[in-house]
Amino acid sequence: AIVLWSMGITQNRDAVEAVQGLVNVALARGNVGRDGAGLMPLRGHSGVQGGAEMGAYATALPGGAPVDAEHAAALAAQWGFPVPDAPGLTAAEMLEAAERGELDVLWCSGGNFLDVLPDPPRVATALGRVPTRIHHDV
Repeated sequence: AIVLWSMGITQNRDAVEAVQGLVNVALARGNVGRDGAGLMPLRGHSGVQGGAEMGAYATALPGGAPVDAEHAAALAAQWGFPVPDAPGLTAAEMLEAAERGELDVLWCSGGNFLDVLPDPPRVATALGRVPTRIHHDV
């Protein structure tokens, strides 16, 4: 068996003990160190884990590999097309670039910067400086 857990277990005052309990159950059942079994913490909201695994972050390549020349070259050889070898902008860095008028297009998927980032008036001003914005949710 694989024991999976995510934020509901880890975001409370008894989180350490809760995770220790899961680990102890897995150990007691012999589900650590054998094929098809183990412990698997999942992180973040709905798509965070998958996004990290597939390289959908500006700061990591698939599997969590760092964005650098070596890892980009290895992926480019496998995929047959160039892969960026320098990190992109984080959400906060994109808003700063928007504030400076350096973004031409911003596509926001599945979230609302006005709800999740501090200083909504500043965020609104920065977003207003982007000539083309696409906001979509599923």
